[in-house]
Amino acid sequence: MVKRKFMPSAWGVVTTALLATAILIFPAPGPENARADVPNPPATLPFTAPLCAGTTDWDPTTNTGYEVVDLTEVFGERLTNYNAGHIVPLYDSFGGSALLADDGTNTGDAAYPPICGTRYVAELGTAVSEWMYCTDLEALSCGDTDAQGRLVNVHGEILAPMTPLDRNPKLSVEQEKLIAYLIQHGHSYAGVGSQFWGGATEARSDLGSNERMALQTPVWCVSDPVSTNADFIATCAANMDATEQARLLSMIPTVAALDIQIQGPGATLMLGETAHFTISTNIFNQPIQVVFGGTANAQWSVCSGNAVLTGSVLTVSGTDPEAAQQVVLCATATAIGTATLDASATPPSMQHIGWHQSVNPLLSEPCQVYAAFHTVEQVTVRAASSTDFLVSKPTAPKLVSTAASTPLASATASR
Repeated sequence: MVKRKFMPSAWGVVTTALLATAILIFPAPGPENARADVPNPPATLPFTAPLCAGTTDWDPTTNTGYEVVDLTEVFGERLTNYNAGHIVPLYDSFGGSALLADDGTNTGDAAYPPICGTRYVAELGTAVSEWMYCTDLEALSCGDTDAQGRLVNVHGEILAPMTPLDRNPKLSVEQEKLIAYLIQHGHSYAGVGSQFWGGATEARSDLGSNERMALQTPVWCVSDPVSTNADFIATCAANMDATEQARLLSMIPTVAALDIQIQGPGATLMLGETAHFTISTNIFNQPIQVVFGGTANAQWSVCSGNAVLTGSVLTVSGTDPEAAQQVVLCATATAIGTATLDASATPPSMQHIGWHQSVNPLLSEPCQVYAAFHTVEQVTVRAASSTDFLVSKPTAPKLVSTAASTPLASATASR
């Protein structure tokens, strides 16, 4: 018996081939691209991969009526690909796999992106599953699995495993930055017609199927902006027009910077004086978490610079993330002791977007290039500094100031 779930038909991404003039994209590994690691020793037995973040309309462990019932199982060719360091597609945004029925017939549909994929992460010593978003609207989704664990397309043709790319070469740097931001942070959403997605108002990976497919739409607005579909055009205009793209680009530095230094001759002051902490950063229009500590019971405020301090959140305004701006925070102590400042931020990062594609030169219809934000490798930029408040001037002022950009593995993303 064939179990059929409703699949939107608005996009050729699930059923339509790319034109014959399409360029096949071949993998060319690069040192900065986030990718799967090779398990050592390799996994010898089939195992159950973790679920991707959020919920799905269907339970991927009970894909009844199809060749693979438990879509979270890494077995057969899936296991071989996993051990070779490839990301392994598991199930689609609905939580299913729509291609092959148990009677061997082709349902004529394919997995609808984003696709949940799993990969080995050496730092954690285990598999991590993350959503992969399509960046080629008219290419095949190539996200289904047959009974042997082989990747197959809408025609039932056996495909090569997903392999890493440096990037999707059709995209500009600006498009890459926008896609990195959207996958990492999501976006508000208002869909039109076929892009309504159950009335979703948020486009995010870690919610439900509708919110996840709502996020796929603005990703396509960036990667494939030219369309004849009126609903898609209207949805892009409402969510991801040129003005909004420019606003987001102002928030995305190529390399994030955060530094704190003490102004003046030293880091030790008399009680009643004001310490000036200069923060230099290119992280604009997004939260920088600040932690005020120490025993001096200091009162903190923004002395200069285009920034707002609200509780423990500092927001610096700027339009060019390639040029750092300076903001001065002032601390006035009410007691003898030390005043400390710790600042951190997790900005959008291109370095931790992994690009993946099943490359099949002998087939006429290429698969999509997928972009996945590799959560466990995202970078938190951090800096800290401190100053001492005494009753009288010391004989030798001292400076205590540190600044660093520290990669923090974040394995706590909701699953």
